[in-house]
Amino acid sequence: DSWMEQLHWAASDNFTSVKLVQNFKSKKKVGFINAGIASYSPSLMNLQLDILEQDFEIFPDIIITYIDQTDIGDENCRYKHNKVYKNGVLNSIQPEDHLMYKDVFNYPQIFGLSRIFLNDNSKILKTFQLINFKFKYGLTKSSLRFYRKYISQSESDKEKITKCYGPEIQKYLINPSEASIKYFADTIREYLKKIDQKQHVKKLFLVTAPHKKHFYKSLDPKTSYKVNVSDIVDSVIKDKKNITHINLSKILLNDKNFNEDIWADDQIHFKREFHAKLFIQKILDELSKYLL
Repeated sequence: DSWMEQLHWAASDNFTSVKLVQNFKSKKKVGFINAGIASYSPSLMNLQLDILEQDFEIFPDIIITYIDQTDIGDENCRYKHNKVYKNGVLNSIQPEDHLMYKDVFNYPQIFGLSRIFLNDNSKILKTFQLINFKFKYGLTKSSLRFYRKYISQSESDKEKITKCYGPEIQKYLINPSEASIKYFADTIREYLKKIDQKQHVKKLFLVTAPHKKHFYKSLDPKTSYKVNVSDIVDSVIKDKKNITHINLSKILLNDKNFNEDIWADDQIHFKREFHAKLFIQKILDELSKYLL
């Protein structure tokens, strides 16, 4: 995730957050590039840095990275077994092929269908290709699931049967293991190492924020979060003076006037008014200090 992804979410009904950024941009005479994409966590943002350079010739000197609480689940459940390394360096992350995802996360099906719809073939040929694709896709999906569940002895194959939907992702926050926390911390370190190699990057801001389930006094202890990604980020960057961590978890916990009614119904995003005056404004305040 990036903070600009959050900005787009906030701006879907009102433009308060957008106006804050636009006013800041005009006052400080700086430019912003929105590189935020849903479900991006440190490993994907790692690769995104190279894509911004190679495909778009974008070389930012300041990077503002938002690390969401659910990123620990994304890294452990979705990406861990799909990474491809070359000479010890993360080179790519393979699509989560045939994992039976639905809707926006079913990338193999989306790409396959898009390829057919966007070609110049006739309607009759497209219809034939669509039927053929759906048949092959369904057969491959069923075969892979049967192999992973009943034949393969590989632990990674067993884990791939798991559908990394919301409840599965949240398990890494509700019942975290030392191994999952360590692995997530390592993905952050890997991302920071990539940034260190980018000579054009002069400053990095890491932003983290709590979810409502971190404040579990009024919630079921069985579903409240036991780990806070903000703390993991703190532990990783404790000796890195060139990184500013905008830790909204600490800010809210230390606020005597803190009201838990700042979250939207999903208990993840802030309500739009708080997103503007708390989330966006705090980032702009810290950025302003750096640009003095």
